[in-house]
Amino acid sequence: MNPRSPDFVHALTLVLNAAVSVARAKSDLLSANPDGTDTANTVAARQLHVLYTQSTMLRHDLNILAFPDIMSELYEELDKAISRGDVTAVERIRERELAAHSPEVSRVCEVDNKIRNIESQIDHLRSQLSELEDSRAHSAITALWSGITPEQIANATDRNVTDVNNWLQNV
Repeated sequence: MNPRSPDFVHALTLVLNAAVSVARAKSDLLSANPDGTDTANTVAARQLHVLYTQSTMLRHDLNILAFPDIMSELYEELDKAISRGDVTAVERIRERELAAHSPEVSRVCEVDNKIRNIESQIDHLRSQLSELEDSRAHSAITALWSGITPEQIANATDRNVTDVNNWLQNV
């Protein structure tokens, strides 16, 4: 499955929204019990358990769709933030992941890859051009040593004498 397909993005959205809910429940539980006493029978603890179970099932469903290796890294990051009850961190992760998997970002990535490919080709062509310019300059020097004048080289190459003299100065 494509990580930017509507089905994947929908499933990812469900997982990330569930993670935010779990983080909020964890935060509520931590704030209701700052001293760390037993909270197993509190409403916040029961709410956390229900949301965590739902979140786990959604994660499992998303793993079935695709990319369990990639998703495991995301889950670890979410779990760390959730364990602290850090709702803001989970919300930032959600926004980042949804943006990264959006069709708009997909288009940006596609165009950026094309640009990088062209830039690579340009760099390669510049390298070849530099090598050819050096070869041309050396050939011009060799021609001068054999008695050919810069004017004759200019006429033979359809260049002006100034261009030929510039080649010769760069050697």
